[in-house]
Amino acid sequence: MGLGSRPTILLAAGGAVALGLTFFAVRARLGSPRLEPLVTKAGRQLTALCAAAAQAQCDKRIECEQMDRAQRDACVEEIGAQCEQAAGWKLRAGVVAVSAEPLEECIEGMGEASCNALKAMLGDDDADLFELTDRCEMGELLSPRAGLGGACGDTSDCTAGYCPGLATECHRCQPFVPVGGLCTPGVLVCDPTRALCVTAPGGGATCQQIPLRAVAGQPCKESGECSAGLFCRSAGGERACALRSKTREPCVDEPGACAELEASCVAGRCLVRPFVLRAGAACRQFTDCAKGLYCKGTLGGKQGGLCTPQETPGNACEALDFGACPVDAACYNGRCHRLRTAGQKCNSPLQCRAFLSCVPTALERERERGLGLGLGLGLGLGRGLEGDATCAPWALERQACNRYLPCVASFCDAKSGKCTPLSPGGKPCEVAEQCESHWCLPQRVCYSTGVAD
Repeated sequence: MGLGSRPTILLAAGGAVALGLTFFAVRARLGSPRLEPLVTKAGRQLTALCAAAAQAQCDKRIECEQMDRAQRDACVEEIGAQCEQAAGWKLRAGVVAVSAEPLEECIEGMGEASCNALKAMLGDDDADLFELTDRCEMGELLSPRAGLGGACGDTSDCTAGYCPGLATECHRCQPFVPVGGLCTPGVLVCDPTRALCVTAPGGGATCQQIPLRAVAGQPCKESGECSAGLFCRSAGGERACALRSKTREPCVDEPGACAELEASCVAGRCLVRPFVLRAGAACRQFTDCAKGLYCKGTLGGKQGGLCTPQETPGNACEALDFGACPVDAACYNGRCHRLRTAGQKCNSPLQCRAFLSCVPTALERERERGLGLGLGLGLGLGRGLEGDATCAPWALERQACNRYLPCVASFCDAKSGKCTPLSPGGKPCEVAEQCESHWCLPQRVCYSTGVAD
């Protein structure tokens, strides 16, 4: 994801809580207004969790000079709206619950995170709002509260059974399909501890009992053949099931060696986003290296590299070596270039700081006059990026927008050429971007992530 592009922030691992005494208790102990609900400039209310996390990330972007302070409100608005889409309704409906101390630890960790961590999160195609630090222990922070029949967004919201995430009807926790029953991935789901959804030669699929898996020391070809907690390890030309290593325990540098999904084997130990290796150390990825370093020579992960100081603006860089430039710069045309602020010349969105876009000057002048140009089709303005264009702030609700200029927590309507508020559940839609839930159903109406439906 480019630094100037619209960020995709997902809330992984089952989600948070109803507002209530928990947050007030945290606020009383911390004395921090960041853990209060927040009403944004557009009048949208963010729950306490989303408000605190969005503000922490936006402040980190400013601190690391990846974003201008003038764009802070837009940043909080956009990232907060994405968090609300994923978790806000869960918080208000009590689908999940939050623990006060892990929340305090998480927000504190986000504030203390390094710029390397911010760079890594921004470069993740499936970025998670809480990936800014490894101190956000989601399994401890968030716990499920939805029983069978209760509203859900993910299976991790359910105290029993699963959430049919791909079903077109309202999502409610359902019992797992029994062995022998018909199954459909994401809709009718087998108990993963007992069965697999297997397609028959003639079509159709049923839940079939998982065969006995190999135990530690028994031969294997792949990790799927091993029992829970084991992986298929190479040793002396043979492969056998072996115990996965816990975080910070010694490990072998093989796929699946670490028990925690986010962990990888770095310098002989399972670590989560370590950023620990010093200059000259052998590395596999950017997150292996200490602050101010990157893993040079990986060619996009095709091979190992060496931890090397990040290149300063003006120096040569390899775009496939992620992190070659610091977070306030980008690698294009073979060199690191400092990200540009509002009003500075540009010819690509990659050149602008966060929540700024590279807009042809003619379009920007029309926007300042309050004229909606829609997508700018047929106007011949595409040539602006080859010549006169400047970094301009993303558009707010009811402001003019176009194909170069995205909207903050709203939708760019092609007919009016203006940012329009996102539509709630049940309202007509053509594309997912129109909906608060970011889901336009086949019936051409927005899905509602809530319990009323």
